[in-house]
Amino acid sequence: MGESPAAHFGGRQSLIDRGAANGSFDGRYVNLWMPAIGGPQLNRRANGGYTLATMLYYAVKVIISALLIVAISEIAKRSTGFAALIASIPLTSLLAFIWLHVEGAPPERIAELSSQIFWLVIPSLLLFLLLPLLLKYGMSFWASLGISIAATVACYIALLPLLRRMGVSL
Repeated sequence: MGESPAAHFGGRQSLIDRGAANGSFDGRYVNLWMPAIGGPQLNRRANGGYTLATMLYYAVKVIISALLIVAISEIAKRSTGFAALIASIPLTSLLAFIWLHVEGAPPERIAELSSQIFWLVIPSLLLFLLLPLLLKYGMSFWASLGISIAATVACYIALLPLLRRMGVSL
């Protein structure tokens, strides 16, 4: 089990500590606020359920991710250029790297994910080329989006065997 979580908070007892003391938790804790000390220890209860702290951690991840998506769509209503700039930042990848680091994943795993994302971004670029072309030539939004997605999926399918032959593992 290791050191008491209260030690991480200057000796003050956290809500998680208090829950463990009164029997409402199974005694394990999640260090959500001190990732530099080792990150969250996401534990399941003996009965297979998640601890409250683990569920709160997942909720924080979902809320932050959703807020970014909503922010980009709202910014796009005012400035498509600025929204495109923000959307072009690989926010999903950055969040995945951050969550993995906070959860204690080894750096090699994060590096492997980053490398795999690099190779899989290439076929996704087809969507961003094809969608505006189809819309520009008068095709409806849903048809343009469907064709762009289908072409992107086909590009992924074609790229995967090529990457395997090049020695890139996904």
